Amino acid sequence: MNDDLRRTVAELILRDRELALNLMPEDPSAQVEAFFSGMTGWRYRIQLSVTGPAFEQLKRTGAFQFKIDETFVRDEFKVGLENVSKFQELCKSQPK
Repeated sequence: MNDDLRRTVAELILRDRELALNLMPEDPSAQVEAFFSGMTGWRYRIQLSVTGPAFEQLKRTGAFQFKIDETFVRDEFKVGLENVSKFQELCKSQPK
């Protein structure tokens, strides 16, 4: 997490408020959570459906976008957009 996001999370914890994580675009199939580890510090985890709008955005732009409270977060991945598409197709073809 960058410093702005750490400050936002710290303020929410100090005020005993729940973290409101919202993916952009909104994706009801996604789960986003923030958590703390003494070894790695603050982190967040995003679980997506390979057919949801957030994964489609990742495939187009190479980035996830979300807000925690009022702090905007954009994380870009340097794996190459063609690799994201290949990964998505592989996930879609796996038996459930």
